[in-house]
Amino acid sequence: MPLVSAVALVLASSALQGRVLAATDTAEAASLAAEAADAYLFGYPLVVMDVSRQVMTAVPKADAHKAPINQFVHAQAFPDYTFTDVVSANADTLYSFAWLDLAQEPIVLSVPEMGERYYLMQLLGAWTDVFASPGSRTTGNGRGDFAIVGPRWTGTLPAGQPLSGANRYMLRFANGQLPPVRAFWSITMYNAKQGFVQNPIGRYAIGDRDPLVVDQDGSLTLYVQHESPGKDKESNWLPAPADSFNLFMRLYWPEQAIVDGTWKMPPVEKAR
Repeated sequence: MPLVSAVALVLASSALQGRVLAATDTAEAASLAAEAADAYLFGYPLVVMDVSRQVMTAVPKADAHKAPINQFVHAQAFPDYTFTDVVSANADTLYSFAWLDLAQEPIVLSVPEMGERYYLMQLLGAWTDVFASPGSRTTGNGRGDFAIVGPRWTGTLPAGQPLSGANRYMLRFANGQLPPVRAFWSITMYNAKQGFVQNPIGRYAIGDRDPLVVDQDGSLTLYVQHESPGKDKESNWLPAPADSFNLFMRLYWPEQAIVDGTWKMPPVEKAR
């Protein structure tokens, strides 16, 4: 789409220029010139943003300054004179940034507790317009989850509430829908500080290397909660802390269904 926009901008400008040259009426010429200027102002930011996206995502994995689509870069130092990917960069704050592709589904931005640190997460559209800015000034410094949704997406957003050991959760993999990997997979439990959680069975992750018990219909249910789900279900239990936590799923040597997005991880659902 950005390339089409760029071509359309050039064609529109050329056509309007031809009309201006052919115009005999001064007022008409001025009107057409104004239209050409509007077309340029409308299209130029789209072109610049797309060039910036191509430059800043043209890497196979994240490094100090660039990352693939939908992955964060967390700068460890202030930009200097060698940083030319973005114009008018500031020298006051450390940058964390990502280019998002929302064509298929929304992305949830999860922000941890920030304490007394000032922060903001500026969200820009293709015209470099700031359409939202979660941060200290607008949403406060507490932990938060923010759904970033594309303009044509329809559906139901996942639960935006932080995961908490005050609740009980389940993950259910339907029969034949376990993660398609050629090595192994796991789901790891982390507390609010991204550390492992002390628990009575000494389990910090759960996956296909554990002696999991499948249901009668061939599905697999994992129990994510603070208290034991019962001795008969502890084989499938991933212990959680009493307060907030988060989960990481790791897929080692993923098959193509994971790479192309055909396989979907089941949602973390609150147990009734």
